[in-house]
Amino acid sequence: MSDLKKSAISGVFWVMTERVTIQFVNFFVSIILARLLLPKDFGIVGIVVVFTSIAQVIIDGGLANSLIRTKNPQPVDYSVVFLNNFVVSVFAYAILFFLAPTISRYFNLPQLSSLVRVLSLVLIIRAVSSIQITKLTVDMNFKKHFTIQLPSVLAGGIVGVIMAYRGYGVWSLAGSQLVGAFFLSTQLWIRSNWKPKLIFDKQVFKKHFLYGSNLMGAQMIKTLFENIFNFVVAKVYTPVELGFYSRANALKQIPVETFSVALSKVTFPLFSKLQDDVSRLRSAYSKITQQVNYVTAPVFIFLIALAEPLFRFLFTEKWLPAVPYFRLLCIAGMIAPYNYYNVNILNARGKATLLFRLEFIKRVVLGCGIFIVYRYGMFALIYLQTSYLFFAFLLNAIFAGKELQLSLWQQVKPMIPILLCALFSGCVVWLLDSLHFIGSDFFRLLVYGSLFLFLFITISLAFKIEAAKESIKLIIAAIKKVRHKWGLQFSV
Repeated sequence: MSDLKKSAISGVFWVMTERVTIQFVNFFVSIILARLLLPKDFGIVGIVVVFTSIAQVIIDGGLANSLIRTKNPQPVDYSVVFLNNFVVSVFAYAILFFLAPTISRYFNLPQLSSLVRVLSLVLIIRAVSSIQITKLTVDMNFKKHFTIQLPSVLAGGIVGVIMAYRGYGVWSLAGSQLVGAFFLSTQLWIRSNWKPKLIFDKQVFKKHFLYGSNLMGAQMIKTLFENIFNFVVAKVYTPVELGFYSRANALKQIPVETFSVALSKVTFPLFSKLQDDVSRLRSAYSKITQQVNYVTAPVFIFLIALAEPLFRFLFTEKWLPAVPYFRLLCIAGMIAPYNYYNVNILNARGKATLLFRLEFIKRVVLGCGIFIVYRYGMFALIYLQTSYLFFAFLLNAIFAGKELQLSLWQQVKPMIPILLCALFSGCVVWLLDSLHFIGSDFFRLLVYGSLFLFLFITISLAFKIEAAKESIKLIIAAIKKVRHKWGLQFSV
């Protein structure tokens, strides 16, 4: 087995371990916070996140991705990007600090001013440790990243729950984010072998900026329009509606983050190393997307089928208005993995300028759509968001396919059998649940979840879907790895 393949397999194992563990912690914390806090609290923090997300894109400037795709980056490369990130983060914080009262008046929420000023400190905290994270990604050392990330998430979650229990309201969400970021940054500085040097080379900066600026432009457009939903909902409707939307979107993001965004951290450096070998790059892309689809498609179909008992069991009755939003967003979630990986293909192949143009086209379409439909209510906005993601998939797939020498049909065809198996299993479960044989929400989720899993796996194996067989092989390999590592005495 080649060193690259070993690194990729190890990377996938540790990234998945990290995401599953951290998503479980975040999920558990979010359940407690949702029960203790009001939808309005989540909506208010969602407004602040609009501004910090935009600032974060400017701070990074696409330079981290430039480092990742650079072959054999030197110490000067890391130092130049570090200094840039730190200086820009200080300027970004200063701008948000002075704009905070204006933001507060615009949304007619007095507490926003101090919340923006405090929560924006996370920008500087992240900036001083961003290169350590980038270096771990370049080295594909995802095991160390996991052992650093987990304690940080736990610390932030514990502080948030304690503050919410003691009645701090919206500040508990801010406190959770700040403490988590501080713990992460502190650990990275202590445990990383890399330390910044006061070196700044104009030519090195220019090299990374020329590549990164296009990515920053694409990411800026993407971030602006991803957060414009929060902005429009908070301004046109109410923070309460934004809270319902944010909760639905956050729950939808758990499978996306676990199986798509997490693997995206592995696929970008992996695709970058294979950028000059189209045949191997195409093979890696096909295998990864099929495996991810085999997991995400059934998960989202099941969530759509049993969304109501899920929300009531986890978050109580007060969050049920978020259920219709959640079902629609799950449809969008099914297509999200392909957008991540297609963008990574274009990034790895050095198509930053093309990415910027594609993002510009997509966001202009989205912006026009929002301007037309926002007056028709929340459902119109979410239908638009779902339709937009399918449009984005088509654009990304067409151009990534040209790099991979894969047609759009060749990319879509492997999805169809998996989706049909998931839809059939979901319909059976939904019909049985609608008959109300089981009263308890917990037992509805347990019984019908088990039935859904049994149906989906049985049908996919019966139809000899390749991803099903590969998934079983991966599970067996993972069990053997755990047995070998810990000396557990059981057979497979």
